[in-house]
Amino acid sequence: MRMALTNLDGLRLRQPGRDEVWMIFQGLRHRVADPETYEALFADERIIEHNEVETIAQGPDLHPGSCLARPNGSSAIYLVFGRPRLARYFIPTLASFDEFGFSMAKVLDVPPILLDAIPVGPELEGAADRMSRRDLR
Repeated sequence: MRMALTNLDGLRLRQPGRDEVWMIFQGLRHRVADPETYEALFADERIIEHNEVETIAQGPDLHPGSCLARPNGSSAIYLVFGRPRLARYFIPTLASFDEFGFSMAKVLDVPPILLDAIPVGPELEGAADRMSRRDLR
């Protein structure tokens, strides 16, 4: 049985002996489709070998064209991806942005109208950031 594991949100995992890289969020594993997509999003090669990647329920892949986007004049950053259903996922804090290993240098500044036209998905929150924010409440 495959499970959603929100305690792994923010990690990039690889099954030992396999090439696929998976980003975990909302407790689901999302395959990074190719090296170019990986390079378009992430700051480093911080990938954890995990023997039970395949036990984590699978979500949609991060396909070519997936990007980090910020509306001009705003500090809000979104991960944009999804086929066939494109969505934008708000990254609520710099701590979550860092926890996922995203690169600030890869964030695209775009006209707000472009992002306004894309449906909003759930927030992209790292597990450690989520726990620290709960402690503050």
